Amino acid sequence: MNIHTKAKQIVSTFSKTFGLSEEIPEPSSWWSEEMQMLEDDPSLNIEMRLYIEWEPFKERTANGWTFYAPHHVFKLPKEDHYLLGQKNEKWILYYPKTHTWKIPGFPTETKRTFVEILENSVY
Repeated sequence: MNIHTKAKQIVSTFSKTFGLSEEIPEPSSWWSEEMQMLEDDPSLNIEMRLYIEWEPFKERTANGWTFYAPHHVFKLPKEDHYLLGQKNEKWILYYPKTHTWKIPGFPTETKRTFVEILENSVY
């Protein structure tokens, strides 16, 4: 499978999976210059690049989960992960150095791709 076909499949999964909010142009009022934005992380793979470019200013929902608008996702320099979404007391975290997704408290919920966590963990 070529990269163009794979990219189309990934974006298609996003389109089928997520409900979208209205556009939210401004980040949180407590954002500061020390925060590292997800979209600026140089270690992102193609799947994450597609995710942040697809509707970057819109929050997403899927089966009760809320995923923050990619343009607003950040981490502090000392943190090793980004908080991408939450549902009640559960969080979906992305670890860019290992390119893995985790739901803390669920040891079997570590996935290698975002599509995998969407298909197997969010529902």
